[in-house]
Amino acid sequence: MTNLPDNFTFDTLRNDLSLRVSAWVRPEVSDLRLNRWLCSISSSGYVREASLRELIEHYQPGDENRILLRLEDWVPQVRDLAKEWTLSHFRELPFDAIVANQRLLLYLSGKQRARSDEAFAHIESDLLRRTNHMNLPDFLGLQPKFRRFLLNLSLGADAQLRPWVLDDPEPFNRLMLLNHFDFRALHAREVDRLTQDPVPGVRRGLLQSQIASGDVPSKELLVAFALDRNRSLRQLGQFYLAEFYDFDAYRLYNEREGQEFYYIADYRRQDDVEHFLRGVSEGTRQARTNCLSALISCDPTRLRDLDVAALIGQCKRSRTLILPALMDANTTDELLELKDVIVKSSEQGELSFLSLIRKKSFWVYVDLALGYLKDSPSTALKNMVHDELQRSTRVYQRPSQELRASIREQAGKLSRDDWTTSRILNFVDSLLI
Repeated sequence: MTNLPDNFTFDTLRNDLSLRVSAWVRPEVSDLRLNRWLCSISSSGYVREASLRELIEHYQPGDENRILLRLEDWVPQVRDLAKEWTLSHFRELPFDAIVANQRLLLYLSGKQRARSDEAFAHIESDLLRRTNHMNLPDFLGLQPKFRRFLLNLSLGADAQLRPWVLDDPEPFNRLMLLNHFDFRALHAREVDRLTQDPVPGVRRGLLQSQIASGDVPSKELLVAFALDRNRSLRQLGQFYLAEFYDFDAYRLYNEREGQEFYYIADYRRQDDVEHFLRGVSEGTRQARTNCLSALISCDPTRLRDLDVAALIGQCKRSRTLILPALMDANTTDELLELKDVIVKSSEQGELSFLSLIRKKSFWVYVDLALGYLKDSPSTALKNMVHDELQRSTRVYQRPSQELRASIREQAGKLSRDDWTTSRILNFVDSLLI
């Protein structure tokens, strides 16, 4: 039995497509039309059929939502009623009704039972007819996924909507031009618009479509890709410059000045470490990140030559790159010097720092974790420490006497009233034996 609220409205039923059928039985409501809508989601096929007949007989604008939904009904008699109405009346629906039922039509388009019926073919035919009389503002006012559905219909049939594809603000919709037409079949204007598209994924799709068609891109176009701000596009440019023109883009970057020079970081060459250090210091945000990643890949110990504390606090991307690299570049004592910076760098700073220390020194981790549990005993921290200690069934390091004393002192300040904390302290006691 499904428990549903008592305050159903027409909008509730129209917009919640998960309420296709309900086993819930509702007493009569005063609004006869609303009662028909409610009965249309009954688990009983007989009730759904009766309510559908009444909806059709006493049709009011908006009832098409309930009728069309039954095109997906598993009871043939119910489905046939909805089909008969659709074939006779769908073309009469005003455009506002199409707008109101976009989600429902998309839902039906994904259902095999509805999609394979001639009634849905009738719907698609009528939607194509409507698009031929639609203006661009009305089309762009539709939902992005519904526009994609209409574009797919049109490009697969009369292609009347082809001139509007590149005006669609949704990148996936613009890519539909490449899904339906070979690169050689594109108009010069379309190629030019796609080449200048602001979204990297669209430009990537155009290049891949061109190459798949057997058309070799010009060297100038591939150089433009190799100099693109987007790294994935640069890599495409680099690869195809070498593939088609035997040209190494590394030479191109070495001859450039300013930020484009730092694209050499894409190649991660050991000889360029000094350039990477300079790029981290003076490059744009994108160049700094790329050079930092290259530096860590080539020689993480050279992080010592940078202001690591400032970089950790600079942005999440730099922090994500640096923290794992500190495992190789820094000693435990050096990591402890960065503790405050790492902890303050994000909301999860304590957990990040503890995870880092755990990989370096188990007993320092225990000492710090107990201190954090005393000062800020969050549930997330307790669970993390508890789970980590449970996994530490074998510890081959022995703590120094100083560290052992500090751990016992920290443990003595914690209360065992909390179950998780009590378990943690029991683990620590067992490990110190």
